[in-house]
Amino acid sequence: MPFLAAIEVDRRQQTIMATDKLKEILGGSWHIEETVDFLKKAGEPRVEILQPVSGAVWLCSEDLGALQRVVWKFRDWLVEKLEISCTFVVMPYDRTKLKEAKDEADERIRVLKSSKEGGDGRPYAPLFAPCRIQPQFPANYFD
Repeated sequence: MPFLAAIEVDRRQQTIMATDKLKEILGGSWHIEETVDFLKKAGEPRVEILQPVSGAVWLCSEDLGALQRVVWKFRDWLVEKLEISCTFVVMPYDRTKLKEAKDEADERIRVLKSSKEGGDGRPYAPLFAPCRIQPQFPANYFD
């Protein structure tokens, strides 16, 4: 059974609005190219890149373990190197119904992004919460 992974950078629109249009177009193209290069170097030939766009990547594989490893490496790269948070979903899908699977993955990502609770279901108070991306830092710490 094939599996689909959708990875989406958080707060994309905020970044777009903070730059002028030309910088965004050039930066978006560069990030797509850099993302594809990173995923190709991830060392998992069983993982296929379906659709790389600025701020979002779609991957698929028959091997769930390989897909999970690539998603986690990619997430680490985004967080540690680029300091960008992301949301991702991994789910089984039918290759003949890719559009429906992408719609379902998009919906799952929307639910995760709009969730007001932590991963374990507990509400987080912004004054005390650890950062979800880099838990060694408080969520409300700004340099």
